[in-house]
Amino acid sequence: MSNLLSILTKRREDPENYFHTIRQKVVDMASTLDVEIRTPRRCGRQGHRANYATDSCDAYYNMAVFNSLLDNVIVDLKERFSPSVLEVFNLPWILPCNIVSSSSDTADLEQKAKKIVDAFAYALPCDPEMAQIKLRAELELWQKKVERYSPFKSAGVFRRSFKTL
Repeated sequence: MSNLLSILTKRREDPENYFHTIRQKVVDMASTLDVEIRTPRRCGRQGHRANYATDSCDAYYNMAVFNSLLDNVIVDLKERFSPSVLEVFNLPWILPCNIVSSSSDTADLEQKAKKIVDAFAYALPCDPEMAQIKLRAELELWQKKVERYSPFKSAGVFRRSFKTL
């Protein structure tokens, strides 16, 4: 997530380079559809849309659309994927190859179940302590099921899968 945010922030800091490639595609598409790209009419007082003081069509759409969209996406990603949310959704340990390797560490499963329940306690229909017990039981069932299926015990399952494909 941090890589994506850094790329989008870089594009926001230097929008001219990135906007130019998008603009070229839009111009090509507009020419095939026989549509003229022009700046919307400006007036002295505008309350319902962007009213940037520029005569260039490129500059207007860069400011009004491209920059605004990037700003909204960056803010939305930062709000939706805050560090606390990313910590809760660090779920690769549920993958078969990872859950088998953590089979001896029951305290680890208990701690991960507690983090998930603590994060979503407000949305659970039962008591958080009971939800943690249920989640822990489900994780143990998943762990035992994966352990019974022997190919997941080694990392070789992925190599065999790629050879088959």
